[in-house]
Amino acid sequence: MIAITCIAFSSFWPSSRTMETIGHTALQVEKLRREQRANGPACILAVGTANPENCITQDNYTDWYFEVTKSDHLTHLKDIMKKTCEKMGVKKRYIHVTEELLRDHPEY
Repeated sequence: MIAITCIAFSSFWPSSRTMETIGHTALQVEKLRREQRANGPACILAVGTANPENCITQDNYTDWYFEVTKSDHLTHLKDIMKKTCEKMGVKKRYIHVTEELLRDHPEY
């Protein structure tokens, strides 16, 4: 019984060649990790926010959106969106999408 257990255990044990490969890979990983580290104290270089150039007030957003998407005829949706925008409490919307972009690509 003991001999069978040892044979079964040795068949799952990695060979010396596999162990060499694992050791080599571990050394490569350690070398790469050391190369990517800084050798000094860390510091923050800058803090800031990036806002797109286009800014629309929340009061005008619904009208602008429905006008640009040529959906002015959907008054029931416009009313729902206007109420939703009022409840959000957002004063300004900074957006990347411009009127020109929407005219050129109506699939947006």
